[in-house]
Amino acid sequence: YRRDQIQEFSDLINGSGIIPLCGAGIHSEEDYLHATWLGCKGVLLASAVAKSKDPTKFLKSTQVLNEKPSKIVFLDRDGTIIYDDKYHLGRTNDWKRKIKILPGVVDGIKRLNEKGYSVYMVTNQPGVAINQFPLLTEKKAQLVCLEVLERLYKKGAVVRGYHLCGHASVGYSKRRKEYSFNSKYVGNCTCIKPKPGMLKAILKKEK
Repeated sequence: YRRDQIQEFSDLINGSGIIPLCGAGIHSEEDYLHATWLGCKGVLLASAVAKSKDPTKFLKSTQVLNEKPSKIVFLDRDGTIIYDDKYHLGRTNDWKRKIKILPGVVDGIKRLNEKGYSVYMVTNQPGVAINQFPLLTEKKAQLVCLEVLERLYKKGAVVRGYHLCGHASVGYSKRRKEYSFNSKYVGNCTCIKPKPGMLKAILKKEK
């Protein structure tokens, strides 16, 4: 489905008091999860779900992400949740094959879930700013995040959402002299860790 439009829609009305819903294309548990991870607060069910042999299974899956969080844990992505070998995941066509969840991560997230913590993934992806990686667009970086969250969910580890910053800091662009950078994505924005912009954005979203 059109992930980029869903993301733009939910971002556009964030904080307005309007509740974003995804009204089409919800045919499976994965569709619901992706819509939620992209910022929607609910979905309208398609006939594929209403006429399924086990609609109860789908409805139960929605409970996981519907409860309002009271305690939040933020986890980095590369080197914390998944193996990182300077991949800049998404810059090659075989990026899915390179995603490997680190040992202990699934059990750790499950324990946080059991203790009532809502887990969010936050990740800086400066590869989006590198001209030598034409395949690694911001949209592709979002797809990588969704793939990671879906794999964790299928193993029983629930990550409620994520926030991604595709900017490269001025310092990073100067250090990586082997690359040229798109000036549109270079700057010292408040979302580049260790600045807390991504955390604040999630806290605002969750009120």
